Amino acid sequence: MDVITARTGGSLDYTFYLKQKDVNGLEGTFDLSNATSIGIYLQRYGESTLTVSSTMTIASATEGKVRYLFNLSGFSEGDYLGEIIAYTPTEKVPSQFFLLRLEKSLPR
Repeated sequence: MDVITARTGGSLDYTFYLKQKDVNGLEGTFDLSNATSIGIYLQRYGESTLTVSSTMTIASATEGKVRYLFNLSGFSEGDYLGEIIAYTPTEKVPSQFFLLRLEKSLPR
């Protein structure tokens, strides 16, 4: 599981490269040309509701490159489980989970 570490408060503009495996188990770029939308979902560990349920920006469909601007001002420090789902006209394709670890910012 990939881990993204950031500080609470402010924002984080993050780029993800979505991958997929073929029938032989070889990893390659997930082409998003047929995607109708890309969803991002975050849930804080120990919570039962989603903290984030939003759409992402496709930066390059053929490279599987998507971006999301996390507004972290309302987030508490801790670990958040994340998932990205690509929606096409015929299916929804979930990513592997990732971890967003938020650390407390130093006082200023």
